[in-house]
Amino acid sequence: METSFTFREIEATEGLKEHVIAKFSKLDKYLIKPISAHTILGKDGSQHKAEITILANGTRYVGVGKTN
Repeated sequence: METSFTFREIEATEGLKEHVIAKFSKLDKYLIKPISAHTILGKDGSQHKAEITILANGTRYVGVGKTN
């Protein structure tokens, strides 16, 4: 799966990228031919935010998560 990252107001570390890619590997059993994934990780005030877009099976899947 081709994976791209965007970091907003946080440091881009290899450990963070590897963690996200490891989580994506769990999706292989649910999606047929995942083509690409784009991850946006950043800070919004005091909250950390993750936005993930996956293109697979001709469908776009989008997920957003926030935490303190």
